[in-house]
Amino acid sequence: MPYVTLDKLAALIPMEFLTQALDDDNDGDVDAWDAVAAAVAEAIDGPLSVRYSVPFSEPLPGIVSYAALIFAAEMCYTRRDLRGDKNPYTKQAEALRKTITMMSTGEMSLAPALDKVRPSGSLISETARTSSARLTV
Repeated sequence: MPYVTLDKLAALIPMEFLTQALDDDNDGDVDAWDAVAAAVAEAIDGPLSVRYSVPFSEPLPGIVSYAALIFAAEMCYTRRDLRGDKNPYTKQAEALRKTITMMSTGEMSLAPALDKVRPSGSLISETARTSSARLTV
């Protein structure tokens, strides 16, 4: 199961551009899509396989789904020979690679546990200091 679909990518990048980026033999078909989707999965599964069981299944962790979309977009622009600052997704992809690396080393969690700051309910029991045996009304 791919982590990103062509339909999701087409919501981010115009289909005309995707066809140009993924059509290797100029027949109008997106021939290279399967290779891009596989490369995206490897870019995510490779580092995370050190700590997590991969490939991930549905529902995908949010970071996996988002990283797959950004990595696929970056690869499409790279296939059009738009690299570095010319590629609008390179900076996002680099930041996500750092995040995935941190997850693979345990510095970050794939699905962070939300620890409660305090227990759900607290009861404080002590004698009120406002009462006095000498006070009469």
